[in-house]
Amino acid sequence: MLKRLIIKNFKCLFEEDMEFRNLTILTGENSSGKSSVIQAILFLGHNPAISTPFAHEILQYLHSLGNITELTNKLQNAKEFCLKAEFDNDEEIDVTFSQEEEKLAQHIEKFKFPNQLSYGYNLFYLNADRVRPQKQNPLIDIKNFGIYGQYVPSYFEIHKRKPIEKELIKDSSSYTLETQVNYWLKRIIGFNLEFYTEKISSNLVQSFYKTEEGFEFSPENIGIGVSYLVAILIACLSAKKDNIILIENPEIHLHPKSQAMLGEFFAFIASKGIQLVIETHNDHILNRIRYEVFKETLSSNNVILFYKGLKDKRFEKIEITQGGFFKRESGDSGFPEGFYDATLKEIYEINRGK
Repeated sequence: MLKRLIIKNFKCLFEEDMEFRNLTILTGENSSGKSSVIQAILFLGHNPAISTPFAHEILQYLHSLGNITELTNKLQNAKEFCLKAEFDNDEEIDVTFSQEEEKLAQHIEKFKFPNQLSYGYNLFYLNADRVRPQKQNPLIDIKNFGIYGQYVPSYFEIHKRKPIEKELIKDSSSYTLETQVNYWLKRIIGFNLEFYTEKISSNLVQSFYKTEEGFEFSPENIGIGVSYLVAILIACLSAKKDNIILIENPEIHLHPKSQAMLGEFFAFIASKGIQLVIETHNDHILNRIRYEVFKETLSSNNVILFYKGLKDKRFEKIEITQGGFFKRESGDSGFPEGFYDATLKEIYEINRGK
């Protein structure tokens, strides 16, 4: 499990020293460096000994970010960026990317990293951009769901009847991935809707949703947030202990009530020894996680938040106390200005009347 991440002069980040726990949440203003933290982890997750389609897909994504000159901190006039990860078994990765070696791909290949962090082996990632759901998809024998969720139907069709880790079982009627995904789907969206796939040819899989009345709907005729949610559920419920899952903007296209319930789901997954790194702007997710700590379903020692404003030099560490309150580095129990209080002034003015 990732224990600590040190970042120096990577993109907009100057010098970060971040503690990671079972559930680590990155939040803050736009363009403040939240996704850059996730990208730093992805850079460290390359293991040349493990070659999979997912690893190739991640490398393509990292190459799309630019060359080393583009990725070094321009405000510091930096000529290199440094990334270091420490793990709970005392292994570590320490890498410097220098502008002297401009080609990123060749630079990455030089390093041999421990198996603590390897794409598609124990490190998984869902990008903020997702593919739009469609009724039919290519059936590919792949052991991953894709960074954009593009292989979810194939993955689910191949693995749906396999049992998941015992600690992740909530519906005791069946231990399969299909049963547990549909348990959480119904719980989070608040009505009886189930996700199914069906192999219709040797290279084609069909996806559909079914209501308790037996009505079937194609993914195009169900809210897009539901399909995005299914990808998250499949990714998390397929995980093994000590796997690391990075998820950007999980709240996309979900109703606030469902966003809050997603916080319950993340707390559940994190409490079972799976490490989640969540990048979000969503107060409903944060509040629900606070509530799960308050209820003692998630230990306060297993969750940590990092907040960064656009003008801040570094991320601020925010903990959640056993009573469910925020605890900032200053000792203050509030949250940084502009997040929870973004519209309080306007609401106060409305309540006062003209």
